[in-house]
Amino acid sequence: MKLILILLIQCLLLISCGKEIKDSKKSKSTNSITPETTESQNFSDELKRDLLQAINSADTSLVDEVLSKVPHVDFVFSNGETPLTYAMKYSKVEIIFAVLKKVKHYDFLNDYSESPLWLSIKYNYNSIFYQIIDKNVDINIAVQGITLVELASFQNKEEIAIELIAGGANIEKILKKERFFAHIQNEINLRHLNALLESIMKKNKYSDDLVEDAIKTGDYNYLKYLYNEYLEAKDFIRNNDVLTMAMDVKNANVRIQTLRFLLQKNANPNFESFSLPIINAILKKQIRTIRILIPYMADTFKEDQFNLAPLDYTIKTLSFDTTYEIYKGMQEQVKDDNREQFDKIKSRACESLLRRDFLNDVYSDPYTIRKINNLLNCY
Repeated sequence: MKLILILLIQCLLLISCGKEIKDSKKSKSTNSITPETTESQNFSDELKRDLLQAINSADTSLVDEVLSKVPHVDFVFSNGETPLTYAMKYSKVEIIFAVLKKVKHYDFLNDYSESPLWLSIKYNYNSIFYQIIDKNVDINIAVQGITLVELASFQNKEEIAIELIAGGANIEKILKKERFFAHIQNEINLRHLNALLESIMKKNKYSDDLVEDAIKTGDYNYLKYLYNEYLEAKDFIRNNDVLTMAMDVKNANVRIQTLRFLLQKNANPNFESFSLPIINAILKKQIRTIRILIPYMADTFKEDQFNLAPLDYTIKTLSFDTTYEIYKGMQEQVKDDNREQFDKIKSRACESLLRRDFLNDVYSDPYTIRKINNLLNCY
């Protein structure tokens, strides 16, 4: 009898434990398209109904009033839409942005597996797309088998399609779709996208030469793709004088775009090779390049292997514009510990100016010399 009782207790314990394990697994099994940390259970049906009616009313102040009562809008209405996806489909831009401010998880899907990013492309909300894309959202989501890249391409939104690919979107599957390729090859508005995809397919094996070539030719989209796709590209940008490479780009706007991207990705503005990036910019008389380098802490006091600072080179080239930019940068960077060096470089520049003025060589311009003299207060 005692043995039977013990066995009975063990059975009951096993059943209880099994139920706990089963319940535990069940509690962890969540819908993969819904964030686990949602507080939707805290929202009453009445509050949801009020927000839905407010969005339908197109009254921004009413929407703001209801939104002030909720911590976030990561929940689904009875119609299967989230407040954001519903606003994007049926309301005006002001209300969409009001709802967007209350979003907690930017990948929160409606019951139709549509993300806010997907809908921003579908309904031509470019400003919302660029706001959401910076929130580390899933750029590989597909709705009914159509990816974001495909959706943007079929709607002839080349810039967005390129942004997605350069940002690391997986394109392996869509490269095999004949319908997709037929479309982009036949659309003149997608020629840059077509060129990017061709580059990716032809140069599918990484080498540092690919990064260098993309920088020097100003192939900005392919450069972004390489950076996001390969760790080696990140290392190349950090460990080489890529800023001087970018100065070879002929189109000034593309050059500036490339330089800004490289600086944002930790390119060294004071990389020491044969010369310094800022000195190379002076020699090439690229004023806009100098203006970009200085805010990223290009050292205006740093001397090259010939013991010459950037200001020395602006005097050599006798350019007032570059002298102005460098001298302004020096004034911004001067501190107590480099004040002596500031005075030394300035004094050297004034002496060089005086020499040029005295010799009156063929390359001297008295008017420019006077302007630089006044700027540096050499008299």
